Amino acid sequence: MISGPDHAYCLARMAGYRSALEAAGLPVDPELIVRMQLTREDGHAAAAELLARPDRPRSSPPTTSRQLASTKRHARPACASRRT
Repeated sequence: MISGPDHAYCLARMAGYRSALEAAGLPVDPELIVRMQLTREDGHAAAAELLARPDRPRSSPPTTSRQLASTKRHARPACASRRT
């Protein structure tokens, strides 16, 4: 999960993320939660951090559309390099 600062919508998305995992019987892994500012640059850095993990997540919902754009830009080459 890529999350932002303690803004109401960031906190609401984090609560939804936790609730969905708990409803599915899955643990909340704090190692898979990256908190940062709501910028493209920070979204890119958060995506890079998560995608560099050997056990990288299959999904990482971002908090804002800016973070989503950065995550997608970073994920494409990272995913392509793992396919080979």
